[in-house]
Amino acid sequence: SVEKKFAEERAGLDVASHPQEKDTPPPHQPWLYEDTKHFPLDDAIRYSLRMLPAHLMRPGRVRETATLLAENNFFLGRVRYMGAEKASLVHRQDLAELERRVSMAKEGYVDVGGDGSELDAAEAAAAVLRNMVTVLTKKYAKLVEKGEKKSAKKRVSGDTEGGSSTVSASSKSIHSSSQRSLRKSRKRYKVKGEKVKGDTGRALHGIAWQLGRMGLSDNAVSVYSKSLKYKKSTLGRGHPSVAGTLQNMGNLHLDRTEYGDALACYKNALDIERKVLGSVHKNVARTLNSMGMIYGMTGEYDKAVESYTEALAIEVELNGEDDLGVAETLNSLGIVQGIRGNYHEAAHCYSQALRVKTTILGEDHEEVADTLFSLGIVRNKMGDYDGAVDAYQQALRARKAKLGDDHEEVARILHCLGIVLNDIDELEGSIRCYEESLRIRLLRLGDEHEDVARTLNNLGLVYFKSADYDRAMECFKGTLRVSKKQLGSKHEKIADTLNSMGQVYQKKGKLENAMECFSESLEIRKDKLGNDHLDVAEVLHNMGDVHYMSGIFDRAMEGYSEAFRIRFFKLGTDHADVAATRNNMGVVHLKKNENKQAMECFKEAFRVRSMLLGPDHEKVGDTLHNMGLVHKNLKQYDEAVRRYEQALRVRKLKLGNNNIKVSDTLYNMAIVFANQGRYSVALDRYKEALRTYRETGLQDNHPSIKNTLQWIKWVQKQLDAKK
Repeated sequence: SVEKKFAEERAGLDVASHPQEKDTPPPHQPWLYEDTKHFPLDDAIRYSLRMLPAHLMRPGRVRETATLLAENNFFLGRVRYMGAEKASLVHRQDLAELERRVSMAKEGYVDVGGDGSELDAAEAAAAVLRNMVTVLTKKYAKLVEKGEKKSAKKRVSGDTEGGSSTVSASSKSIHSSSQRSLRKSRKRYKVKGEKVKGDTGRALHGIAWQLGRMGLSDNAVSVYSKSLKYKKSTLGRGHPSVAGTLQNMGNLHLDRTEYGDALACYKNALDIERKVLGSVHKNVARTLNSMGMIYGMTGEYDKAVESYTEALAIEVELNGEDDLGVAETLNSLGIVQGIRGNYHEAAHCYSQALRVKTTILGEDHEEVADTLFSLGIVRNKMGDYDGAVDAYQQALRARKAKLGDDHEEVARILHCLGIVLNDIDELEGSIRCYEESLRIRLLRLGDEHEDVARTLNNLGLVYFKSADYDRAMECFKGTLRVSKKQLGSKHEKIADTLNSMGQVYQKKGKLENAMECFSESLEIRKDKLGNDHLDVAEVLHNMGDVHYMSGIFDRAMEGYSEAFRIRFFKLGTDHADVAATRNNMGVVHLKKNENKQAMECFKEAFRVRSMLLGPDHEKVGDTLHNMGLVHKNLKQYDEAVRRYEQALRVRKLKLGNNNIKVSDTLYNMAIVFANQGRYSVALDRYKEALRTYRETGLQDNHPSIKNTLQWIKWVQKQLDAKK
């Protein structure tokens, strides 16, 4: 019967399933092909609305397709016949095909792309999507509100191109009655559909997602807000679909670094998900992970840990411990714990994540390499240098296996491995890592990239530590050249490099060049960081060293005093840098024969250094040696000998027997023994000092050797006189 036919058509139109996540368009419904004896115009309209864009694109009529998709009435027709959600999806699928055809036309595939080479696909797509929003929120909204009364009446009374002349009066009557019945049923379905399914809200959600994917975030935020409004009004505020839109809005705000707005969206989504889905659900865990990320980015690390920990518990309960989602949450939790300085907790998280990823993905997977790299950083922070080296080496092997020897990721791991090896004084290994990292970065990035400058700087620091000052200077000059080009001449990193260059010049005895570098560095740091910054104190301390080496003791004291003021204020009394400056102030007091002030400085430096570094550290030995000098000047010879012996033990332990500092302590001990009249002991110490000076590479014309030889002669003469 006619009524049955209309019922079948309505059922096919209303409830036919439509694939949501496939790129290919849905199959045609059976009723679209049937040779319907009744009302062919209605069938034709349905088919045209569904298939016309595809038919236009097949022969390459791309511009006509773009015009058709941008036509509001065409999309409105689709919405009325298919429903808002299905129509939106079909329209966006046609739009994706249009973009593909335009892209192929631009690449020269004229037979496929057609006449679309002059179109701006992104601009056309954005315009179409905005028009779709207008239709859904204005034109279609009015039709839904009015029940489509006028629109349905107009459609029924349309011209059938002469077909009506062959239809009997009885058929016309049946036709009119059936159309009225279908019109009423359509009206009820549309209104009911909006209240129950929230088609318009879902359609707007899909459009917003597409706009966000295209980078049109302002438009996407606006459309998501409209979607949320429709969903709340038709589905209710506590519907899971509302939570889905809130989640997407949060993601979009997160991409835009609008962390407050993102967090508000996630919190609202979480409240709905917990009420509707329960506390143990994958969507709840997903939202908690998103909130943890926000808290981490905004520095609320306690809340980040709380969110990640709750998400982790849910994921473990749902999926077990050996799940990639669990591993990702552990990885995120490890990042936050590392930032908080909880390195042991961070290492535990990374180790658990590593076990899962290695089991599921294999040893050479990129995610395994990422976790190994993070584990290496944390272990280095913990002082577990062997563990850090092991993690970096495993990460390096995985990266090379997947990416080859010359990939930038390989260079990054080599750079970090060089840092660890430098920290444990394996300088040759550190240099090899930095040089290989530099080679790759020069190959991949060119000689003017900031990463090249970074590796050059670190390589220069290791050369400096190795006393290879010429190569160190070469590296620092390269760093300075690249940094100035990338950052300008007044950047903080320029000041850092100038400070390093000043130290190299100082070691090479080029004191004027050193002072020029330090002065320029000081000017930049004061301008960028203020007068009381610790980096300013560092340069002032270094300038004090240069003034001291130049014999300008008053200027040296000025530099040290200002550095001490800043460091003491910022770091307190018990800090290694405070002790270093105080020690050097003592040395200046010593040179000025201000022995009492010198001893006060040395005693405090000794206390802090012994506490922080241990009794056998090289710097503790330096301070003990200086205390011996003060006691010698005060003619407190027994106390001077005691301090020299302590200094000698530390220096031989840390530096070996053939070091110039060992020679200096032996030389000064010999002076004390000679002043005590203990000439035999003094002669032994002078001879040992002479031998050590020579073994360090000093020639006989060096002042230290000349002085030692003169004292040996004098002491020998005293011994001979006693005989």
